[in-house]
Amino acid sequence: AVVASSSSELSPVLLVSSLGIVPTALTGIYTDGLMARDQARATSASTFWSGVLLTAASVVAVAIWPTAVALAASYLVGPLVNVSMLSRRSRGHYGPARFRWRPRQWRVLIERSWPFFKVGIAGVAIGRMETPIITWLFGFEMTGIYAASIQLADRLGAVIDNVTTAALPTLMRLRGDGSRIANVLSRILHPLLATLLAGAIMALMGTTDAVIVVFGAKFAAGGPALAVALFALPVGAVNALLSEGFIAYRRVPFVTATAQRGLFVMALLLPVLPVWLGLPGAPLARLMGNLLILFERVRASVPAFPRLWDRTHLRKLTLTTLWALPMPVVLWLGGFRPLVAVLVSGGGFLCWAAATAHATGVLQILRPRPLPPESTEPPIGDELPTYLPPT
Repeated sequence: AVVASSSSELSPVLLVSSLGIVPTALTGIYTDGLMARDQARATSASTFWSGVLLTAASVVAVAIWPTAVALAASYLVGPLVNVSMLSRRSRGHYGPARFRWRPRQWRVLIERSWPFFKVGIAGVAIGRMETPIITWLFGFEMTGIYAASIQLADRLGAVIDNVTTAALPTLMRLRGDGSRIANVLSRILHPLLATLLAGAIMALMGTTDAVIVVFGAKFAAGGPALAVALFALPVGAVNALLSEGFIAYRRVPFVTATAQRGLFVMALLLPVLPVWLGLPGAPLARLMGNLLILFERVRASVPAFPRLWDRTHLRKLTLTTLWALPMPVVLWLGGFRPLVAVLVSGGGFLCWAAATAHATGVLQILRPRPLPPESTEPPIGDELPTYLPPT
């Protein structure tokens, strides 16, 4: 990018941005190591505070030195703070960091992570396809508003993914017992999903007005795109939690296979839906791929984790989210000013803030509880129903 660019300002921006690669990689390593020692809450807290400090640093940088280089440098604050906090806590469990080259360990690590690596690379490639498609169809300005919408949804999704990943060490200790895994999953999934659904319903109608108020009427198309991206967050949360459950259930090939099929559908729809539906078609293509993953994983989880889909739980989940339904209806029928719609939409974001406040202990969705008792049911066999792909 530096060689191909003729802009003198781009080179230092890319140089400063690239410095964040190392602390970001070390953050992933320290996070996995601490989660193996049941330090999920500590890793969540470090992620939360690094995000707060990154946001503050970016605001200060824009206020004092409004240049692209200063903004890029402010974004280094998050990874550096995060890796320093995690490193300090990791020393208490593992001692000083020692970097050793052990070829056999690397071979084992690569073999185990290769299926997830393929899925990750495919997801990144599809994400990079979006920019030229949106630019070609709608122009650079609409590409900017679309990128801002997706960035907001992705940041919320990253925090939600942090919540779901924190459950994996506990699930792994349940030794493939489907009943006990379902107990732990339901303890996390149902309150998290209720909060996310309520937030999606409340934010759905106010997103277009919010975009108009902030960016202007000509960018109104970014509102529906943001709404679709926000509505995909509950779907992603269920997918992520079921993924952790199936990994603990020793069904890694099924997890990666469903993810690959969802990405394939996403890649097929991405060039088509924007032409047909406009700017919201791009996040809708993402949502359709995630819905395919959701359908396959939920269908497989019914026999594997039957207690997860108990009627009592589903009825309580429905009643919990019904209180948010009148909000968009009132906005739709009342013809309120855009500012009112923005305020109601902000209530949806507060719901997401409540769902992610576990990092500071305000709302402890992942409260430390004893593991559920050993199941009296016979052990679940190694074979899942025949409609699953062979493992």
